Parts: sequence; C-alpha cells; structure tokens
Amino acid sequence: MSSAEPASGRARSRLALLGQLVLIPLVVVTIGVAVFVLFGLVANEQRTPADYLREIRTGNTTRRWQAAFELARELRQSGSGGDPDLVIQVVETFEWARTEDPQIRRYLAQTLGTMGDKRAIPALRSALRDPDADTRLWAASSLSSLGDAGVADALRPLLADEDPAVRKQVAHGLAVLNAREARDDLARLLEDPVVDVRWNGAVSLAWLDDDRGLPVLLSMLDRVELGEVPDLRADQVERAMVSALAAIARLGATSAAGIVRRLARSDPSLRVRQAALTALERLEESGASD
Repeated sequence: MSSAEPASGRARSRLALLGQLVLIPLVVVTIGVAVFVLFGLVANEQRTPADYLREIRTGNTTRRWQAAFELARELRQSGSGGDPDLVIQVVETFEWARTEDPQIRRYLAQTLGTMGDKRAIPALRSALRDPDADTRLWAASSLSSLGDAGVADALRPLLADEDPAVRKQVAHGLAVLNAREARDDLARLLEDPVVDVRWNGAVSLAWLDDDRGLPVLLSMLDRVELGEVPDLRADQVERAMVSALAAIARLGATSAAGIVRRLARSDPSLRVRQAALTALERLEESGASD
C-alpha cells in the first residue's frame, strides 16, 4: 500500500489480479483516476488503434502520451481490436518510445499486458531494465499477467529494485506465476524497510505455500500495530486484514485460529468479520484433516 512508503510525486496505477489472496501494490489498480476523468471528457470521435499509434509518433509532446493513454483505455475495453498484427505495431512503438516521454512507455507497457499476446514478452523483459521505475513496474505487471512462467527468472532480480512499488509488484507477479523457485528471494522481503513490501512478501509466500511470512501476516491482523503505520486509511487497514486472513487460510495455519475466531466475533469491520469466518472454516477443515 503506497501510503506506507515515502511519496514519490509520480502518478501511480495498478492491476487487480488474484482477488484478495495477494495484496497488490496500489500503483497498479487504475491508470490514474484524475487523468482518466479528464480525458474521458475529451471529444469522443471514433478512432482505431492505428490512429492512436500514429499520433504517438507524430503528435506534439502532450498529445503523444495522451494518445498512449487513450490506446491503453481503448484496448482494455475492447481487447486487441481484431487485428492479429496489432501487438507487433504496439511493440515497435514501445521500442521507438525509449527516447520519448516516459509516460508513453508506461501506457504502452500496460497495453501490451492487456492484449495478452506473448509476442510482447521480449520487449517487456527488456523494459525491466528501463531507467524509469514506473515503466519497470508496468513491464513487470504485464509480464506476470501474460502467464508465462518462463519470465519468473527475469522478474526475480527486481525484488531488490530501489523502488518499493516495483518490489511489491514483482512479489505479486511471482505469486501469480506460481514461481515456487522464488520463495527464498521473497522471504528476504520480510525484512524490507517498507511495511507494505513486507506485507506483500508474506502474502505472496503464503500463496506459494510457504509459511515463513506467518509472523508478518499476524501483524497485519493487529489493529493497534496497523494504527501505527503512517497515513494508512481505514479501507487500507481493512484490505490488509482481509489479505492476511486469506493467506492464513491458504496456509492452514491452525495456530492462528484463536486470533481469527476473535476477529470473526468482534472486529468492527463487517468485511473483516466475513473474511475471518471464511478463514476459520478453512482452518477447522485443516485441523480436522491433521
């Protein structure tokens, strides 16, 4: 959760995947609500993806990244546009944009993940070394969404990226890819100086059936401890607790049953109580099978 890390001043967005089972970094949920609303008000003429790609290359500085944003939004809504070669055109534009406004590369990296075509993998792998942190983040997000387990080795070094949002996204992506070979690398995040990087490391480990993050997961259920995290909103506290409960249930961590039972009875959040009840059922099943 980005509120727990120093503000970077950059617009961030994020991608939702695996529901509550992995605590996804906040930078990948939307592509910037304010920007979306602003350009949603722009005249709505009918354009094709080819039109947007042409404008990215030929428009003025501002219009180029706006066209990249609009292309990303269009393809999120409609898919690949029916052109099987469109991904090649997007890749070529993505590569061309290396020396342009980094925002263009960020939106095109997202677009390549949205298109779901594995022909984009080489370009996205290369972008993991981009000097722009948000481009690295989007490349990592898109690579994991493409579902090719072969990219896990390329993602793992980014668990040590200087940007905490990248570390969080890569932790999530490795869980999505079921990259069990990355568990030792993920375990190092349990000592990360940024609290929500630790949380993502613990939840991702649980998804990979590794209980080394259990102490961190239990700390995510402690409202007193959560209250000490600077600038953490009530909805973010709730999201952290729900994620931790799902991870504990995944692990079958019956040692946590007492805490889970207390939350199911008395937590002030209905959503947390429901998640605790669901987790408790799983834990009781695990205990019965032991």
